[in-house]
Amino acid sequence: MQKPTIKPDLSKTFEWSKYFTNAGRAMKQPRIPVDFNEMLESDLVLLSQTDFRTDSSGATIHLSEGLLVHVYEEDVGDEGCPDNLIAQGKAEKRTGDSSWGNSAIWCCRIDGNGIRHESELAEWLRI
Repeated sequence: MQKPTIKPDLSKTFEWSKYFTNAGRAMKQPRIPVDFNEMLESDLVLLSQTDFRTDSSGATIHLSEGLLVHVYEEDVGDEGCPDNLIAQGKAEKRTGDSSWGNSAIWCCRIDGNGIRHESELAEWLRI
């Protein structure tokens, strides 16, 4: 007697990628993904081409002037372990004219804490 083949219903598969980054490591706080190579100024990173962005938890964020946003870029630390680059700041409409990045309408003005590795924040909280 032949065993029946079980086919999973892929429409009901849980989307783990909404809640995890860096190959399965959970984020401590939902953050909006950015590329820190897309800096217009030393504290201004491109954020979005539309008024909405999806954060790492899957929530849709409606961007508005002055909104506090938490951003990240996946990275690895010196030992090869996942260690996101993180920052926070306020959303602001993109102004000015540059030769690149014209398609973005929103930027994040990074606060005085700057861009740091997530592990640095964890060390600071242990003090």
